Amino acid sequence: MESKTANLVKAFFRDDKGNPFTLTPGQIEIFDAIASESHRRVRIICPTRYGKTRTVAMAVLLLAASFPVKIAVVSPSFRKSKILMGYILDHALENEYTRAKL
Repeated sequence: MESKTANLVKAFFRDDKGNPFTLTPGQIEIFDAIASESHRRVRIICPTRYGKTRTVAMAVLLLAASFPVKIAVVSPSFRKSKILMGYILDHALENEYTRAKL
């Protein structure tokens, strides 16, 4: 049985091939930590190619589109920030909800 988070992400976001985006259990934890607002700050330490940047982008986008909150995302370099913003922009246009809200 899939979690509510996994189903939510599948409904709103697509992978690079246009299929519904499927989160791993670890990515679900990352997404929930950000989107649930249960933590004031979230620090993510994962191996390279884990999918953390794209997961953060989807969580931040859905949070920003749903609630009037200020969100600060700190990354280790300008290049990594640029990658994150690219994912946010890509995903913002994928569905009617985020497109209409932003």
